[in-house]
Amino acid sequence: MGGILIRDHCGDLITALAVNLGKCSVIKAELWAIHLTTTRAKSRGFLLVEIDTDSQLKVNMIQKGVSLYHPCHAIVSEILEVLIAFQNYGIRHIYREANFPAVC
Repeated sequence: MGGILIRDHCGDLITALAVNLGKCSVIKAELWAIHLTTTRAKSRGFLLVEIDTDSQLKVNMIQKGVSLYHPCHAIVSEILEVLIAFQNYGIRHIYREANFPAVC
C-alpha cells in the first residue's frame, strides 16, 4: 500500500491518494509514490512541483539517474519524463522527523 499527499505552497492539502502497489521493494514503492504524485500534479495543470522525501537514495536516483540495468531504471525514467513537463521542479531530502505526514 502506498500513499501520496499533494499540498499547496501554504501546506494546505489539495489531494490525497492511497493505492495498492502490490509486492515490490520499499525503494520501488517509494519511487512509485513519487511517480503517482508527479503524474497527478501534472494532470491537475501544476507548473511547479517540489518533492520532499526522507530518502537521500531516492533523491540521488532521480537527480543523477540510474543505469539501464538497475532494477528501478524504468520507474526513474518515467519520473524524469513527467518532471521535465513542469516549468520548474525540485526534489529534496528531508529528515523523517520533519516530514509531518510520515510521522503521524
